[in-house]
Amino acid sequence: MASIQQLRGDLVSSGDQPSTTLATYFKNCTIDPTQGMLKRLEMLGQTFSQRFSQAVGPRFIIIGKQRFTLGVRLYYKVMEEMLKSEEKRLSVQNFSKLLNDSTFHTSLLACALEVVMLHDLLIFGQLVETAETDLCFPWILDVFSLAAFDFYKVIESFIKAEPTLSKDIVKHLETCENLIMEKIAWRTGSVLFELLKQEHEGGAAEQAEAPASFNQPLQHNHTAADLVSNCLFVCHAVYRLAYTRLKLLCSYLLSFNPELEPIIWTLFQHTLQHEYELMKNRHLDQLMMSAMYAICKVKSVDLRFKTIVTAYKNMPNTNQETFKHVLISDGHYDSIIVFYNQVFMQRLKTNILQYASPRPPTLSPIPQIPRSPYKFPNSPLRVPGSNNVYISPLKSPRMSPGIMTPRSRMLVSIGESFGLSNRFQKINQMVNSSDRSFKRTLDLGPTPKPLKRLRFDVDGQDEADGSKSGGDSTLIQKLAEMSKLQLNVHFVV
Repeated sequence: MASIQQLRGDLVSSGDQPSTTLATYFKNCTIDPTQGMLKRLEMLGQTFSQRFSQAVGPRFIIIGKQRFTLGVRLYYKVMEEMLKSEEKRLSVQNFSKLLNDSTFHTSLLACALEVVMLHDLLIFGQLVETAETDLCFPWILDVFSLAAFDFYKVIESFIKAEPTLSKDIVKHLETCENLIMEKIAWRTGSVLFELLKQEHEGGAAEQAEAPASFNQPLQHNHTAADLVSNCLFVCHAVYRLAYTRLKLLCSYLLSFNPELEPIIWTLFQHTLQHEYELMKNRHLDQLMMSAMYAICKVKSVDLRFKTIVTAYKNMPNTNQETFKHVLISDGHYDSIIVFYNQVFMQRLKTNILQYASPRPPTLSPIPQIPRSPYKFPNSPLRVPGSNNVYISPLKSPRMSPGIMTPRSRMLVSIGESFGLSNRFQKINQMVNSSDRSFKRTLDLGPTPKPLKRLRFDVDGQDEADGSKSGGDSTLIQKLAEMSKLQLNVHFVV
């Protein structure tokens, strides 16, 4: 969290009022947004301070006001950079429509406050038992009565406008994006359902994205001057996240049946496109697990729901409520198995059975796992708060500590017993594995094929993936010679 404190230190020198440059942008608008913006900030500031003190205790109301002040400074700073970028891109200085949009300002301020409050989640979590949970995202959305959909639309522009944000902060905002796409945006009353309805009725949802488009990082279809008018990109973002999650779960459970992954994805995507009402007040992963179980069932693959749930718990950013507390009907919740039997299967039975027929549905295009759209430049960046200190990415030489892991390091101790003979084979497997992995990294070649079996930790060593090395290892020969010479060498792996 040092990076967050560093950001706060950089904001201390910023002003509490719009800069001269920002004020000029306001004056260039057809309708000057200054007065409306100041009144909005005053109202939101009172609301924020009150809700902050309710969450962590009345004695912290002053800290709440301080956090809001820092948030406003970051809000001004990011807004100015966004407008500069748009002026350069469009060669215009009148952003009246954007700067007079209340939703845009509230969303941008909420994003700034989410950043400056990151450190508080640790501090107040220790002082007040429930504070950490209360302040966690999407707390800020509830405070400002802000739709998750509107907050989502400013995140990418916010990050790109503030290149000094640390990777920790960017990672947190990406997590907020995922939470919105997985669950929050699917709550009752969300504009996303109306969007999907219009898209489906217009025929746009009949075709998934072309395969080539999945090869590129996620690009939102908006600019700083058009943040509140176009939201179709969220649909494609949901598909990308959905496939990323599905691919990971398949790697855990279906490494012996890789042909099932595209079939499961086809059913999963069909559900999101044509049966999107099933997502209302539910989680994206609930449909994912149901689709996996359904396809395995019709394909006569022995995979129990209990096994799926066990593997799911090992995935990142999961919790037990996702499979233990699933909406069945209004006000009634039960397990994921009950949801599958009473809701998912009943709605999709006809479609699911088609995959067991000689002429199954056409498979949907398989998207590649997307890379993060938020790139960190290779050129040195100035450290916030310093005029002459710069940082740049580490360039590690071969087998330097920067790229070595505990499995790729080896300690040689002269004068101790050598150990069991099978240690030779384990050392050789480790070295060969490290060399192959490192070669792939240098060559930037294709990603390795999925393991042929699940990997388990056996006596501190991962189970082999079934690959065989060609010929005797030079390392084994050398060690055998050393053993014959009765040199006591002990390799600690």
